[in-house]
Amino acid sequence: MKRILIITSILPISNVKSKQNENDIILRTENNLIQYKKDVLIEYIFIQPRSNFLLSLLNRKWKEYYQMQKKSEFEINGKKIKILSLIMLPKQFLGGFFFNLSFFSKKSKLKKIILELKPDVIHAQDVYSAAFIARKLSKKFSIPYMVTLRYGYTKLTDLIKKNILYAKTLVAITPAQIKRTSLITTKSVHLIPHGVEPQFYQRKNSLNITSPIKLVFVGRIIKIKNIEIIINSILDIGRNLFLFDIYGDGDQFKNLEKLIINKGLQNEIKLKGKISHEKVSEILPMYDLFVMPSFPETFGRVYLEAMASSLPVIAAKNTGIDGFIEDGREGFLVDVSSGDELTERFKFILDSPDILVEMSNNAFNFAQKYSWKKIIDILDDAYFNVINEVNN
Repeated sequence: MKRILIITSILPISNVKSKQNENDIILRTENNLIQYKKDVLIEYIFIQPRSNFLLSLLNRKWKEYYQMQKKSEFEINGKKIKILSLIMLPKQFLGGFFFNLSFFSKKSKLKKIILELKPDVIHAQDVYSAAFIARKLSKKFSIPYMVTLRYGYTKLTDLIKKNILYAKTLVAITPAQIKRTSLITTKSVHLIPHGVEPQFYQRKNSLNITSPIKLVFVGRIIKIKNIEIIINSILDIGRNLFLFDIYGDGDQFKNLEKLIINKGLQNEIKLKGKISHEKVSEILPMYDLFVMPSFPETFGRVYLEAMASSLPVIAAKNTGIDGFIEDGREGFLVDVSSGDELTERFKFILDSPDILVEMSNNAFNFAQKYSWKKIIDILDDAYFNVINEVNN
């Protein structure tokens, strides 16, 4: 039985509004790890900013964090998650000092967690706060730790460098993360992106791309997704050449609704609202092309889900998916600074719609490498090697 302690700030938490729609990928990874390997026990420490009574009076977010930290744990789908509150200041100002102070003040709680779980390995899910706690616990209790290279911070501080250098193993979600880490260390990095559930794998037996071409977006409707750029590109090209369905919710929903109405595009572009992840596999095969030129974007597992559903994708250059797919093979990579490249790609597709047939096959074949079964095999090997190295 492998006993793993995951330290993260990335969990969907119903009691904190800003976290309610947080990515659930870490929980999904656990579910698949247990399904395919079974000999795994996973516990969590959730890191959140430390609040106090005065901060709780400022706004809802700080009030919610203040209420959360009064508890020792919370539940997600019946699973108990330990809470650890850290003093976090903007732009990492004196981050190491305050993290050490927080660690010292919580050492009894952390010791209790370690003694209860007796983890074989600690897995930090970012290079900053989670990796710091993992490094301190590793040193104090002689437990190896590994780090998934989620860079939420642009500057490679000494604190981040230490967190990476002392880790036994490093995990990257994207090639871009490996490239960035090479500035710090020459140690090897496991490339372990997010996996794709079996129900998404649907090869289209016959493809007949006809006008209007059916576009789809699935995700949070927020500014960085650049949905407005998609709409403007469709409008620039001409009416009734594309149908575009948008699935999701977010703070830009109302703005997009107004834009669509003001441009008179209600018949061509529809806001479908948020759907469950289970429904995504049902709707994707109905379309010809998945479009999400979001920037910045760490990875975006929905790209792989779309490709598994035989959809070519359009994504932004210099994001997580850039380095996986090849521009012009499984889809297109565009510069979204102006929107001109996206418009040109749409024009190219209209002139040569058969390219989508070729790309559809390429996308489906590409996605085969990223089934959950294959991803879990790689992750499980990484855990095994860390534990085995220490035991030997």
